[in-house]
Amino acid sequence: MSGLVLSALSWRWLFLLVLPVALLAPVLGAWKLRNTTTPEPVTLDVPSMLLSAVGFGALVYGLASIGESVSGHTLVPPYLPVGVGLLGLAAFVRRQVVLQRGPGAFLDVRVFRSRGFSIPLVVMVVIALNGFGSLIVLPLLLTEVTGLSTLAIGLFLVPGGAAIAIVSALGGRVYDRVGPRPLAIPGSLVWTATLWFFSTVDEGTSALALLLAYLVLNASQALMWAPMTTSALSSLPADLYPHGTAAFTTVQQLAGAAGGAVLVSAYTIGSGATDAGDLSTDQAVAAAQSAFTTAGVLAFVAVLGVLFVGTSPTTTTTTT
Repeated sequence: MSGLVLSALSWRWLFLLVLPVALLAPVLGAWKLRNTTTPEPVTLDVPSMLLSAVGFGALVYGLASIGESVSGHTLVPPYLPVGVGLLGLAAFVRRQVVLQRGPGAFLDVRVFRSRGFSIPLVVMVVIALNGFGSLIVLPLLLTEVTGLSTLAIGLFLVPGGAAIAIVSALGGRVYDRVGPRPLAIPGSLVWTATLWFFSTVDEGTSALALLLAYLVLNASQALMWAPMTTSALSSLPADLYPHGTAAFTTVQQLAGAAGGAVLVSAYTIGSGATDAGDLSTDQAVAAAQSAFTTAGVLAFVAVLGVLFVGTSPTTTTTTT
């Protein structure tokens, strides 16, 4: 849909067309959604909210500015916002440790003490980082190297979503019988190998080969996504489910934002150009290879992580 819009309209229309949906969604949610659990009184800790906003925002901004800093286009050195972000996150975690002694914790960080939760979370961080980052870099590759039009790129990306939906549905049935590792281990190996294939593309690589690799990339990613999510959350006691879900979702979103920043920075650095928006074919090839090489290196973390994920399809944990 985005490719169709961009082929006929300005990029601003992408946001204008989504705006009515964004405004309508909370209205429909408030009207139609009903509580399925007993509501409990909670308080919003404003300092925690501010610390998390500063920490996450500054960290992502710092990572995103690494590539631009090479050509001298940044207002401040990247290490400054990265340092501020890390300090903000450290202060946020420290405050949660204090608050979790009572009922006012913004996020109960005890969930990270569970090995069954933390290891799948690390794997999901790498998956989200590379997954979202690749979705940004791949259209650049298709535009600059293969010369596809905006509409063609949009059509190119459509089968990837279908592959994820089909593999996720089939993988869910298999997971109930065999657990996470028989799905996640081969999925991580194929996923990593496909990323390394993308790191070798050049102007001689056909669009068909790229499409097939893209489908394999998404399918193998789906083999890990659901098993890691289910394995992580099922390892927690019932009273930590809400905090585990919040932590898992938050870290995944942060990793996705950081992934775009990291891989685009690698793309910019790899191009060797002062203006990454105007690249020759050779520069675009070098930029894409640099970005996907970075993704391939990061993917090895996921391969190692899935080896240490529990073998049971479900884990029941209780607290006393």
